[in-house]
Amino acid sequence: MRNVKRRHFDRQIARGIVTSIKSSLKEVTKCGHHRSQRATLTEMAIRVSGFKKTLSTPTKLADALQRAAVESERPLQLPSDVKFTVPVKESEVAGSQCFTLNADLQEHPVIIYLTGGAFFERPLKEHWQFLNRLADRTASKVVVPIYPTLPAHTVEDAFAVLKHIYNEVYTQVPVSQVTVMGDSAGAGLAASFCEYLGERGLPQPGHLIMISPWLDIDLTNPQVADYEEKDVTLNAAGLRQLGAIWAAKLDHRNWQVSPLYGTLSPLRDVTIFVGTEELMYPDAMDFAERLRQQHVPVTTHIGRNLYHIYPVYQSPESEQAVEEIKRVVNS
Repeated sequence: MRNVKRRHFDRQIARGIVTSIKSSLKEVTKCGHHRSQRATLTEMAIRVSGFKKTLSTPTKLADALQRAAVESERPLQLPSDVKFTVPVKESEVAGSQCFTLNADLQEHPVIIYLTGGAFFERPLKEHWQFLNRLADRTASKVVVPIYPTLPAHTVEDAFAVLKHIYNEVYTQVPVSQVTVMGDSAGAGLAASFCEYLGERGLPQPGHLIMISPWLDIDLTNPQVADYEEKDVTLNAAGLRQLGAIWAAKLDHRNWQVSPLYGTLSPLRDVTIFVGTEELMYPDAMDFAERLRQQHVPVTTHIGRNLYHIYPVYQSPESEQAVEEIKRVVNS
């Protein structure tokens, strides 16, 4: 039986690799849109990781949520195979773990970074590798709260932690030197938090940087279905299920869970990174257009033929993104 399962898994891997290679070969014919070999290999790894399968299979997703509930009761341990080149300090903020990279830097920019994971997964090894590069290259203090997540918590609990962290940060440095940043679900949460600041008339961070943001908890844009077929990471039905739990009693168009529909005019300077091979692409473009209509400065970086949260995974395209983030954070 074990051998049968192994053969089935091997066939899945083979199909995934063949599909990725075919996709890569097609890209060669698209002038100016060819992605790096490293990006193609990364897409293969994502495809065979099984995360999309977990999201698309109700029983697998239920099991994953149960595991997340158990894991959330234990303190997060930084991955032992990540070689940090900057100092990392652990602390507790409002009852949640918090890691700060370059904690001893004074009078430098501060990035509050919210990791993604569909509101239930803890940061990946790739997150920590990316955050290390971010802290090193931008010469910034990077604050990474392990904010409350599903299934035991909802958006209200996450907001409580973010309020505490933001209040602490902007009393230490000018808000012009503060960047609120995140990827995927974390990017959507970052946008919602900036809208919260606007609703309360509180100081906005100098910059909001979003990587592949989840901006509509229900993913109602009809174009999502077209992009879902290309997306090697995400499944819309599974995300909608998770989003409903995360929203709890809130209306699903409430800005706290769907920042696409919030008041955008108070936002200051927004940067969006998104790939064309992911289902978050249509809403990211819609959000950028809404910002322009409100005369909010926004810059979009579109990763042609690239996957969900592509800047997080090491590649030449990621290096370009980090250089742009460095420019924004230090501007």
